[in-house]
Amino acid sequence: MEEISKPEALQRRGGCWFRCGSQQVHIGVENDFCPANKAHPALLSPDLDKLEKAFAAHDIDFERDSSIPSVRRIYANDPWGNRLEFIQT
Repeated sequence: MEEISKPEALQRRGGCWFRCGSQQVHIGVENDFCPANKAHPALLSPDLDKLEKAFAAHDIDFERDSSIPSVRRIYANDPWGNRLEFIQT
């Protein structure tokens, strides 16, 4: 992902922004940070097999979830311990 500049009015708040294609990810900073273990974003993936291989190649742990029969999904944690969900329908 490419780091992009935050608007000048928001730069003093810290954090950073990234672009991946037409999507953006904004990362904020909190002094009393506590990872989100339950609350999480869910991201659509066109190919979970490819994503799982990439995670494995970089020693990133992930967990498959088959709770919803018609939806393939996996969970992983970001480097700060926040839960992320990846879905392929």
